[in-house]
Amino acid sequence: MTEWARGWSLCGLACAVVSFACGGGSEESGEPVAVDSPCEGPELTFAPRGTYRVEVRERGQVYRSEITFEPFDGGWSAIEGELHVEPATDALGTLAGAELRWTLDQDGVPLEPPTESGSAHPGVLQNLTVFAFRPSGLTMSPVCEGAAATRRWVDGMERTRTVAFEVQEVDDEAVTFAVRSTVTTAVNEWASEGRLRVKRADGFTGEAEVEVTGPGGRRHEREVTIARAP
Repeated sequence: MTEWARGWSLCGLACAVVSFACGGGSEESGEPVAVDSPCEGPELTFAPRGTYRVEVRERGQVYRSEITFEPFDGGWSAIEGELHVEPATDALGTLAGAELRWTLDQDGVPLEPPTESGSAHPGVLQNLTVFAFRPSGLTMSPVCEGAAATRRWVDGMERTRTVAFEVQEVDDEAVTFAVRSTVTTAVNEWASEGRLRVKRADGFTGEAEVEVTGPGGRRHEREVTIARAP
């Protein structure tokens, strides 16, 4: 799973490689590619509609935000705001009124660093975004049990991000993945592993439960829930 450890921010997309495999076959491409037969199933695309509420729980803290998507030719724009942290702390600066404006590719991966507004301390907002806690780019066509993919890119801060995901279950409503991810910097690496369930209707709504491993082997659990706003 793309590592959503704090301190990560899924910034600019410098390069992307996607490889898919089913029944032993695989290939690499800058775009998602179809999986050869005998793998048959529906496709999973990134197609959010309107506004979503995000909640993250880890290490006794709760992070919340709201994000609204709009399509454009070849991708998505997104405005993320209503950021909150519980328990509150002055160390973050002022979160009230803060916003992040994102440009995403067709699979929901940020193409460039966001435009920030508000009075939070420098570097804070990109560590509180949904893109810092939950993997992006989990698209596949077709989707069937056992189908697997790996997506890798270098973000705008020159960190290498890798997410490997394998389909465990497909039903009429959702796809469940086993996910492993890493983010590698010049000085350290974060990793996470767990399960993610995403609804087929939009490729975004869902839940994730992962174990995060940071530098020095420190570990903690993380839960991420994304739901359509009323």
